[in-house]
Amino acid sequence: NPAVLARTKSGFGLYSEHRFMLRELYTMAVSVNWTQPNYGVGLLTNYFGNESYHHWQSGLCYGRRLGNIDLGISVQVTQQKVQGLKPQLTLQNSIGLCYVINGHWVTGILLHNIWGRGLSSVPQIPVNRRVDWGWGYEISSDLLLTASLRKIEDQPLAVIYSLEYRLPARLFIRAGGDTGTASRWIGVGGGRQHWQLVLMTQFHSVLGYSPGVFLLYDPAR
Repeated sequence: NPAVLARTKSGFGLYSEHRFMLRELYTMAVSVNWTQPNYGVGLLTNYFGNESYHHWQSGLCYGRRLGNIDLGISVQVTQQKVQGLKPQLTLQNSIGLCYVINGHWVTGILLHNIWGRGLSSVPQIPVNRRVDWGWGYEISSDLLLTASLRKIEDQPLAVIYSLEYRLPARLFIRAGGDTGTASRWIGVGGGRQHWQLVLMTQFHSVLGYSPGVFLLYDPAR
């Protein structure tokens, strides 16, 4: 949700995943954001696949703080390429809202491709609309719970849930699941000075395990 840029700290993030231990399903994402007292700007790019088929996306995001309400907007350019065929380019859009109910509760909604179905170089291949509605509850300074509903056009409603528990010595555990992909994940991480590292794995009952690593740099820490 681009609206969260209004409150997050400036930083840099890198995520890499070897999905289901298959070279053809390699995933990598890189993001950087710059935040001021009332707004934030972010850049995101991610890559999925290999030389035979790949999906690449880059986007520009902006979030603005308006009291307890944060608004955000993003524009993404997506390329899908199958070896031997012409690449498909798509211009997509998102708009998000976050509402800080109090010091413990927050809720937000994300509308993806609501303004049409994106501008595609291959009009015969539609770009689906998507709506996400989520909640976060900080039970204490050590425990955070989140849950969200996701509805993708022409697909069943999915529930995504997670928790984060902070341990001593700046260590923490994250775990969750997604009913849409029938997968669950768990990760363990820690931080030192400006850096944070998370080692995680995703599990699917049929496809198996997907190990991943997440690296975050926070210059203000």
